Amino acid sequence: MARVHAIETRIEKLNPSIDEYFTSGFLNRDELRKVVRQRRHWEYRLVAKPLLLLDVRDAVRYELDLEQRLRAYCESTKVELKHRWAILERIEYIYRVGLKHLKKKSEWESIRKEFITFLKHQHRHGSLSKLYAELMIKYPTRSDLWVEAALWEAMGLNNVHNARSIIQRALLTMTADPVVWTAGLRIELHFISRSLRRFIEEYVDQKQSKKFRKEISHSSVTDVGGTGGQMNHDKGTELRISDQMRAEDEHLSKIVLDLELCKVVVDEALQGPAFSPTLVTQLLTTAGEFSFTRDLILTILNDGQHRMLEVLGSDHTTQRVRTEWQEGGLSAVLKPFIMVDHILVNGYRSVLVDSATFVDNEGSARRPSPETRRTATMKSLATVFTLADQKPGCIMNMTGNSDAVGQLLCNAAHELLDAIKGHCGHGVSRICLKLLNTQTVNVVDAVRWLLNVERLNEQETETYVVYARNRVQILERLVQDTLGVGATSPSKTTKAHLGKRKGDSVKLRWPTGLLSDLIAVEDRAALWSSLIGAQGSQTASEALDADALDRFLLWLRLEERERQKGSKTTKTTGAVAALQRKAIEDFLIRYRLLPSSSGSSGPKTNDSGDRTLCLLSRKQALSFRDSQTTPLSVWRLFSALEMLHSRVSSFGETKKDSDDDDDDENDNRRDSSLSFRSFVEAGLNFIAGMTYASLSRAEQWERATGICTLVRSRFHTFTGLKRFTREDMLSWMCGAEKASLKTDVQMLFSEVRDLLRPPNGQLDRCQPLPRFCLVHVMLPFLEALVLFYSQDVASKSEKEDALNHARATHERVVNIYQHTKHPEDFIPLLYDGVTKDVREVKASRHTVERFNADDWVSFVTFEREVAKDLNAARTVVERARRWTLAPQQLLVMLGRV
Repeated sequence: MARVHAIETRIEKLNPSIDEYFTSGFLNRDELRKVVRQRRHWEYRLVAKPLLLLDVRDAVRYELDLEQRLRAYCESTKVELKHRWAILERIEYIYRVGLKHLKKKSEWESIRKEFITFLKHQHRHGSLSKLYAELMIKYPTRSDLWVEAALWEAMGLNNVHNARSIIQRALLTMTADPVVWTAGLRIELHFISRSLRRFIEEYVDQKQSKKFRKEISHSSVTDVGGTGGQMNHDKGTELRISDQMRAEDEHLSKIVLDLELCKVVVDEALQGPAFSPTLVTQLLTTAGEFSFTRDLILTILNDGQHRMLEVLGSDHTTQRVRTEWQEGGLSAVLKPFIMVDHILVNGYRSVLVDSATFVDNEGSARRPSPETRRTATMKSLATVFTLADQKPGCIMNMTGNSDAVGQLLCNAAHELLDAIKGHCGHGVSRICLKLLNTQTVNVVDAVRWLLNVERLNEQETETYVVYARNRVQILERLVQDTLGVGATSPSKTTKAHLGKRKGDSVKLRWPTGLLSDLIAVEDRAALWSSLIGAQGSQTASEALDADALDRFLLWLRLEERERQKGSKTTKTTGAVAALQRKAIEDFLIRYRLLPSSSGSSGPKTNDSGDRTLCLLSRKQALSFRDSQTTPLSVWRLFSALEMLHSRVSSFGETKKDSDDDDDDENDNRRDSSLSFRSFVEAGLNFIAGMTYASLSRAEQWERATGICTLVRSRFHTFTGLKRFTREDMLSWMCGAEKASLKTDVQMLFSEVRDLLRPPNGQLDRCQPLPRFCLVHVMLPFLEALVLFYSQDVASKSEKEDALNHARATHERVVNIYQHTKHPEDFIPLLYDGVTKDVREVKASRHTVERFNADDWVSFVTFEREVAKDLNAARTVVERARRWTLAPQQLLVMLGRV
């Protein structure tokens, strides 16, 4: 009764506004009763235990619709209401109820963001400031709330004083949080930007008024020559804006033009406990959003490089911090330091200049010419090649991991080459070919090829070669001075270890796959000849390494691309495909992954059928041992073979009489036990030979890529499709009435059953399977197969078989989430078939919950629409409510089905 009384009391408090809406003509009597009834309904929902996020949103949505109607009515009738904003106040009340009673963190955060967006959209600035004050008091250690409040005060209300106070109070308890320091820098830069804009506007107004007065004063003068000379004299003696600012207020000019206050914030951040690769990256990103921060970015890079070396060289640094800097410090500090010229011109939204230049140009950032962009990129590229050529020991081992520094140089070189390829594509192609052939390139030759000249003149040598050497010397001197390398008594063992000169032993591994896209067509023949020469020089006992495999896959990919773009005649296409098949087989034989053709047991070189059977032999199958002897990316060879060969099921088959059918079936059984059906099955057998738990995160992503690509390539062999949706699969099955097509469907279904059959199915052995493979390839085919067999009454047994396999595959999908306690970081769940690098994956609990809800809804939809079994669908719904990771999201999605 107390709850009912409280609800009725709240409804009565809304009566004055409701009465005014009735008397003003906005609502008639029926509409008034409906509004009261709906509000009473939502009041009861808002006091329910537990409170649902869906109820809060629906209540807000109802009030927003009412507010929209009221706004349109007031604009059309010009009526002024005393309780005009009562609906908005009620929406605020509903949001506050949600913030108070929602317990789940994700739901609370979602409703908070919606509340803030609503207040900003409705321009209720006082309510928003009050909300931020309440949240900061309630959550004194949540840096994101304090930062949002400070940025709102600075940029939303232009109250820099309050914003600084909030940041200073936040730093008392969250000094080690990089987000707070970054927000402080953003506030100061915003203040300086507004100040500079104001000074520029005042100067322009003074300039215009002065010009106007001068035109009036000289309008009565008839001596045009004397007047023109006087005006030119005044224009020549006119001071720049920056000089006027320094002359008027020296203290303010230091803050605004020299960015002294921003440099103080940066210095305090880098010297404090918040110093980390994340902090440096965030500071650079924030500074790059403003066009006048060139000097500030150089300060961040120089001080950040110095502080990183101090942390790595200190005996008091913990192992966690040391590991963090060894892994992330290179990309956060060293890479921008080396590529600073390219970053300042091409790395941000606009070209970065110093504050004085920005003011003198009246705030208009001039767009650089293509020549300026190319020069900046070539300077950075020359610096990278100089480092890669000299390999100074103190720099290569500055973090204790020289291989990581070498890999950074390789990736930086590719990024710069990709940026400059539009200006000098032929030179970039020659550089890439040189890197892939000899793994090194001289900086003079690289600059010469990019400029397309025979010899560099003195100015070009000074601009690129000498400048790059000076940059390397500056970095080397900084490392030596900070770590104490070469000092008389380096007492600290850590500094001595970091400064140990072993840069000459560093092997640079250039990104073969990335450089392949930069090689011109006319240079690919040279790449193939160098590849054959490199392979021919290797001994037969040498193990296959990742470099050799990447180089071979590069050539194979370029040849395949050229084959697809070239002639469509059967002779030319077949000849190129035969060359690629022969090259793959020779490559595997050269590294003893297959027996040599010269032996008595090996296949005949000129017999393509024998070579294919050798590749598919279970006795001679490739097996995965470890990444040191057999690279995981060998699966790409099987994928290439699958695309190059015709269907393996046709090998060795001849037209026989019907009397020999039984003999053929027995031969097929014996052949299936001795060899694989396809290169996809052989590739899956190779992948199944590894232990998932023993792989690194990058190798797990490569494994998931291999499984999905192999399965998709086999489906493409049969269907010719590039997308494998249920509708596309069904249209392929129903596209023709030929017996051969039905045979293809049966053969593909037979292979899918064999791949998934436990415990010896090759795909079943590759546990845990990627969700993408099951959801986007297997399930569309099996569901389309059920619908296909449903059209034929005589295929009842085939339909039941396909139905059982589809249902079992759905069970596999929903059971993937039980393989780990941390699904938000589980690679088989996160693989999406699009992202190339695992480092680009942004895992989150929300994403996994959405996947889980989608999978359960897909299971229910399958039972209702494909299997047409309502009892089974009801059972799946009950299971989904118990086991889903997102109950409310599931209910919403089920309501839409």
